[in-house]
Parts: sequence; structure tokens; C-alpha cells
Amino acid sequence: MQIGQRIEKFTRECYHTQTYFAECIGITISSLNRYIKGKYTPKFDMLLKFFDAGMSIDWLLNGSGSMYANNEKGREFKKKYKSTENNYSNTPFGRAKQWIMENYGTLKEFAILINMNYDELNDIFNSTLIPDPSFLDLMSRAGCSINWLATGEGSEYENNPLGMLLKLKEKGFDLKSTENEITDENLYKNMKNDPRIDFIKLIRLAIKAEFIEREREKI
Repeated sequence: MQIGQRIEKFTRECYHTQTYFAECIGITISSLNRYIKGKYTPKFDMLLKFFDAGMSIDWLLNGSGSMYANNEKGREFKKKYKSTENNYSNTPFGRAKQWIMENYGTLKEFAILINMNYDELNDIFNSTLIPDPSFLDLMSRAGCSINWLATGEGSEYENNPLGMLLKLKEKGFDLKSTENEITDENLYKNMKNDPRIDFIKLIRLAIKAEFIEREREKI
């Protein structure tokens, strides 16, 4: 695991979103993204910010020991998360929740995107039952591999349009938007002629199409 991956892991598990973590340590979200992607190497002043936020510098730089700093914030996080993180993260629900936050930001944002009630979605993750087929279908359509969700092995991404888009985004593609809004009619034309497609627009378009089709199948 590289330094950027450790920053991303700590951010996800302790602050849940990159936006919130960036606000807490007083930097822009774009700067935090550059550290996560390995474009920036944290210097002394940034290491202090990470430490004050509860991150162990030894763990960040060398991968050794606990990821929680030996300070008040770190001990607070360790007490709050350590007892449950290993058990929950190794369940299908734990993997699903982690995957959504990594790829879609927050559960609330994901719920809005798929036109689902947030409380209903949150109840699913608080359940101790085996995920039902409708939930697995939802995750698959969102681009998540069901095999990985069930076993924790293999690729996290389904071999469908959304899965492939998210996989490209995860690999570091950082493309700028075209000037015109992407529509169903010109999607493939734009993809062919302009390599600067905004992945967020593509993902939102793809997931919109997936879940519109899902609703049609219920009729």
C-alpha cells in the first residue's frame, strides 16, 4: 500500500468523505486528491496536519503499526472504530458500504443518485441478514462486482458499463469536461471524438440509464 492509498484509507474510515477531511485539515479537495493519487508527497507541515487529524505518521510513511496517532484524536478514532472495523469490513454489507463511499462519495449521495430513500438504504446496511437479490441487483447495476461483494476476492468492479467507467476513474483518469452537456444521443459520438469526457457526467448518465431500465422492468 502506497502513501496515497493510506491517506485514502484513513480518510474513508475516520472522516468518511474526502471533502470533509479536506475541510478539517484546512486544504482544498483538489490538493487532498493530489496526495491520494501520489502527485504530491506530504512535507513536514502537511504531516503535522495529518497527525493532528489523528493519523499515525509512522503508519503513513512506512505502513507499520496502527494507523491511529498516539494523540487525543487518534485515541478517539481507535476507540470508536477499531473494535468493529475488522468484523464489519469483512462482511458483504461492510464491503458494499466501503465501495459506495469510495466510488460515489456518501450513502446520501448514492441514494439520491439511484432515487432511493436514504433511510431505507441505511437500514439495509444496519441489517444482520444476508443481502437480498434486489440489493445485489442494485449494487451490480451501480458497477460493483457481486463476486467481490460476497467473497472479498477479485476485482471490485462488475463487467458492465458502469463498472468499467468506475474502474477507469479508480485507475487515475482525470479528464476534463466537454463544453456541451453529454446526452444519450451524442454519448458515443463524444467518447469517440473527444478524449476529455468528464467521468462524473458519464457515470451519472450511465447510472441514470441503468436505474431507469430497472424501474421499467418492475412494470
